[in-house]
This record gives sequence, C-alpha cells and structure tokens, in this order.
Amino acid sequence: MPSRPSSSPPSHVLHSPSGQRQILWLEGSADWTQEQARRLSSQHHWQQGAWLFSAEPPHRPSLREDQSLAWVPAKQARQFLGQELDWLVIDTHAGLMPDALGVMAGTLKAGGWLLLLTPKDWAQQVDGDYRRLAAWPYQPEQLSHFFIAHCEQQLQQAAARQELIHWQQGQPRPTRLSASPIDLSETLWQPPPSERQTSFTDEQAQVVQQLLAQLEQGQAAVLTAARGRGKSAALGLVALGLFAQRPEGHLLVSAPSAAAASELLHWLDQHRPASATVRFVAPDALLAEHQAGDWLLLDEAAALPIAQLNQLISRYPASLYATTLQGYEGSGRGFDLRFRAALLAIQPQALWLELHQPLRWAEADPLEGLIERLLLLQPAPLQAMPVQIQPQIAWITQAELAAQPALLHQVFSLLRLAHYRTRAEDLRQLLDGPDLKLALLCDQPTGTLIGLAMIQQEGRFPADLADAIYLGQRRPQGHLLAQSLAFHAAMPAAAQLRWWRIQRLAIQPPYQGQRWGRQLMDWIQHQAAATEGIDALGSSFGATARLARFWQALGWQVLRLGMTQDLASGEPPLQMGLGLSPAGQQCLAQCTARFAERLGDDGPVHYAALDAELLRLILRQLPAGVWQAADAAEIHACAQGHRPLMMSLTALRRWLCFRLAQASDAVAQDPAWHSWIRWLIQGHSWDQLPELQGLGRKAQEKKLRASLRSFDAATATHLTLARGASD
Repeated sequence: MPSRPSSSPPSHVLHSPSGQRQILWLEGSADWTQEQARRLSSQHHWQQGAWLFSAEPPHRPSLREDQSLAWVPAKQARQFLGQELDWLVIDTHAGLMPDALGVMAGTLKAGGWLLLLTPKDWAQQVDGDYRRLAAWPYQPEQLSHFFIAHCEQQLQQAAARQELIHWQQGQPRPTRLSASPIDLSETLWQPPPSERQTSFTDEQAQVVQQLLAQLEQGQAAVLTAARGRGKSAALGLVALGLFAQRPEGHLLVSAPSAAAASELLHWLDQHRPASATVRFVAPDALLAEHQAGDWLLLDEAAALPIAQLNQLISRYPASLYATTLQGYEGSGRGFDLRFRAALLAIQPQALWLELHQPLRWAEADPLEGLIERLLLLQPAPLQAMPVQIQPQIAWITQAELAAQPALLHQVFSLLRLAHYRTRAEDLRQLLDGPDLKLALLCDQPTGTLIGLAMIQQEGRFPADLADAIYLGQRRPQGHLLAQSLAFHAAMPAAAQLRWWRIQRLAIQPPYQGQRWGRQLMDWIQHQAAATEGIDALGSSFGATARLARFWQALGWQVLRLGMTQDLASGEPPLQMGLGLSPAGQQCLAQCTARFAERLGDDGPVHYAALDAELLRLILRQLPAGVWQAADAAEIHACAQGHRPLMMSLTALRRWLCFRLAQASDAVAQDPAWHSWIRWLIQGHSWDQLPELQGLGRKAQEKKLRASLRSFDAATATHLTLARGASD
C-alpha cells in the first residue's frame, strides 16, 4: 500500500543499498543442499522465510523446528500472492512446478535471497512433478525433460554472468558467499522518491493523476504492470484521490476473489474518509444486478474472461481495471491485445497506462531477469513482418524446438498472444508433453513465424477402459476430447478413436483475417488423412459465434456443448470435429445426433444465457430431423388459424430445427430467428424477448403468429417479426 517503509531498521541487521535480490544455486543431493540451506538460515538469522516443495517437505527435524519458515506445497503457492518474504527456498528434488516458481519469486522483497536447490545433472533426472504431465499410458520416466534442460542452461548462463552464486556439492564454498551475515533487509533502500508525498515515484504520481482525471470524467481506464511495480499501491492512491474530490463517494472494489482484494480493502478501511463508502462486490454479482456506486476498481482483471470484462465496461463506465502482465498468474500480453480492442470499441476515449519502474526492488534485479528467462515471460524480439508471404508449413519436433532457443521464444510468445490465460506450465507442456505435434507456418525467404498449430494426439483406449470412462469409473490422465465425448456425450466409442485435437491455433496479429489459419488447417487435415489410423480431427474451445463460424467453414460439425462455463473463457466449451475414417465419421455423426436430441431439454436449463446467434449457428448445422405431415399441419394451424402457440411447443421445436437446417443462407442469417431460439430452445418467456417487450399477451402472440406465417411461406426470403408485422 502507499505508506513508505520505515527508515529505522533494527540495529542488529546489516543492510544493502542496492535493493537487488540475490540468488544462490545449490546443486547436489537432497541431503546436502537442504543442509546448506539450513546452515545459511541459522547463520544469518533470516526472518520471514518460505520453503517451496512439490510433494512432501524435507523430514529433517532441524529444518522443521525453524519457526520463521513457512512450508509451502507448490499447489498452494498462489495463497502467498501479495505477501513479502526475506528469503525463499525453491526445493526441486521432488519436482518443479513452473507456475509456483514464478508466483513465489514475486514474493521475495528487496535485499532478499532465493536459494534454488536442484539435483546434480538436473536434466538427466526424472522430475517428480512430471506425473501431472504424463498422459495415459505414459510414465514420468518416459517423457523428455527439455524444459528442465532449458532451466539448467539459463542458470549456467546466469552464473557465467555472475548474476547468481553457484555452489556445487564437493566444491569449495564460493568466495562470493561471504561468511559475514547476508543482508536481507530493504528498509534502507527505497525507490527514487517523488516530489509528491502521495506516491513513491514521479512515474506513479503521474499515472495516479491521469487515472483520477479519467474516472472523474466517467470514463474507463486500464493499469497494467509487471510484478513489483506498485500497482496495488497506485489503486489505493487513486481511491484516496477520488474521495478527496468526493468525500461522500461510493467505491465498488472487485477482483476474481475476495482474498485478492483483501489488502486494498483493509488499507482503504483505515484511510478512507468516514463519509465515504467502500464495498467489495464479486464480478458475477456485478453482472447479475447493477450495483449502485460512483466508481469501480477491479484488480487482477486478466484473471476474468474477456466477455465478462466487456459487460462490466458497459455497465460501469467510470471503472479502473488493473492487472499484471506476466504469465505465472495465468495472464499475459494476449490480455493486453484482446482487451484493449474490446475496451476501445465500447469506450473510444478509454485510457491505457502501464507502470514500469520497480518499487519492491531495484532496477536490473537479477532474480526478475532470471525468472523472465526461465519462464519466457517477456515477448520475443519483434520480427520483420513481410508484406508478401511465401508460405511454408512443416512439422517441428520438440527436440528441434528445444535446440533453437530464439525460435522457442517466438513460438511461446505467439501462444501467449493467442490465448491470454497461457501459463508458465504451458511452456513445459510445449517442450515435454507426450504425443504432441507442432506445425509452423513461416515465410520461406525470411523464416518469419506467421502462425502455428499445436496438436494433441488422443484416444486409442482399449474397449474395457473406454467403457470404464463412460461409466465414470476411470478418468485417466489427459485425453480431454476423447474422454469428454465418452463420458459427457455418452459415446464410449469416441475414446477408442485415434484423434488429433487442435489444442492451439495461432496467427500473428498482422496476418489475421487473411485466411492463413484456414490454409494451415487444410494442410493439417491433409496430413491427418495421409497418416494411417487417424480417425478424426477435433477441438474444444470457449463457445463463441466467431469461433463456431471458423470451424464450420472448414466443414467441422458440432459434437457437444458443455453445460458449465469454462474458467478461462467464461463460455461453455464447444466441441467440434471432422471425421476422417469410416469409424470416425460414424461416431461423430452419432455424437451430433445425440446432441440434437438433447438440445430441447437441455436448452432452458443449461443454455438460457447463451448467445442466441451461437445457437442459431449450431441449429443450422444439426440434423433436420423427421418432419411429418402431422407436424406440418399443426404448424399451419398455428400460422394460418388460431391454434394457441403454447399448445404446439413440440411441433414448433421440430419446425425450428427443420427450417433452419433447410433454409437458404439468406433466410437462415436473418437475426429474427433469435427470438424463436430464445423462446423455444433457451426457455425465455415472451416478456423477455426484446421484440415483444411492452406488449400485451394477445399482441405478443399476434406478432409471433405473423412471423411464423412468414417463415412457413414457401417463397419467404425475409422474416417479419423484427419489423412489427401484423395479422
């Protein structure tokens, strides 16, 4: 928070004016490295420390007795976000969780020490955390360890540049590791002071003033920063500035979880004027019902789906969205790219600012640089983007990618741009995930990376295991699409197929919308068809009309629409595929037919809030179903006579699916279909349909009947509901 650190450090602690964090790499056996960490802690009286472990903490009694040490399972590392530590041990002997490494490194404050404990010849050992990477039927010892080799290489290069101290078992104690107490305190170090007393730096003061002006004008703003730049402190200063201008103001604070905003809320509770109001409201509550407030501050915005952020901007114009831009919190530069475009489309005058100067440690901090290189957090250097592309598409193996660090950086940067929830663990998946294929689309003369496709090979389960998956008795590791269709779609045969699942498809922003994605997918389809035993292509993604159109244009069919929202996209997963072999085509056709049969029952329960345009695209592609003379007669009675529409719901649902499947493109694309979909499929009442709001019951039915009559006419090319047709 904005308060400055104390300038009266304890007299028994030595202090470094540099403000940089230090790294000690201890390489050797688990017993030796853990013992050296214990001795250093005891010798230097370190306080506020944490020991990060993957499986179980060390069993050494002398370590467990240290009261200043918090034992942190890697799975719980995110609970330490926002905390500050004097020293940190990363113990990799039982495995390394990349996301946890990034999170915990960000908690180490200026002057602190990170002790990294690794086995000798680390990349030659089996990493225990690779159990989470080993999809069926693989074991961790069968996987490559290119990611660990990458980490080892980065550590060696940092040691050669004297950015860390490297101590190997059997070697003398490094001279740089002095016997005198190692300074851990930041209290004598402070960032360059601002001329203003309301902030730490001139940069922060300028940013705060710009944000205040923007919010006071009732407009939105975004504040981004790498970790340690004082983003949370800036939010507190902005809130105080707003209250200074409006002492009785009402501030809404939000975040993905209450814990993520607890520090800000606690500080504001102590410093806000008594007449001001501060209230935490969860994002879903902000969307469910409009909350009264003058301003909205939302922290860690990149953890929310873009679709939710778009809705928040529309509902709360005077809003500030803050987030980090580094991938170990599940966010990245893709958020910057995608949210910026969405924000400016809604509010062209929106402001986008970034904090650059570190506040929690000094510039050129060696630990920050090391973590960025280990996890490839920074974007790769920009390539020259040729205007005329001479495309070349080729497979690249994981070994070939690992051997080309510059290309690896380019590939991972593009993946982060394409999917803003890309995490550090996705880098390990890229390098060491089993049964993974990577296709690169490059410009042949320059070698510039234009696009890529990451493919996961799935399925091939034996019949008995496929049945156990279908029954919910087994859930082997991996195989997302094959297992989802076997269990959720009740198609055990899907688990026996051999799939190529398109996990990521990414095109560089300057070349998007130029059909390069389609050309890449055409090449992959040709490769799959030429590969013996591939039954189907498939993909699972957050359901949006834009993505559905892309895959439908490739000839893919809808297989399943999930019933719950995906945490990353905020949309239910839509699964689509293309059958290649006779077995694949038969299985996919059965999946589509099953989905069509259930849609009428599932729609009002699970899809009531879904975009009607997305459902229109899906219905357009589903089997038309059986259309009988009795159905046609019933629809005719509704359209031309006075049969109540509510008495013919079953026939109307059949009619809707049949007409959409059979209609010409001009008729099928008319947006007036949305009202029928909202009523018949999504279960909306007539009063909820925009075209019928404010009308009496008889007028509503009259308007629907006129629309139905227009639909039912054999020569109809236009719908009349949206234009207010009358009987």
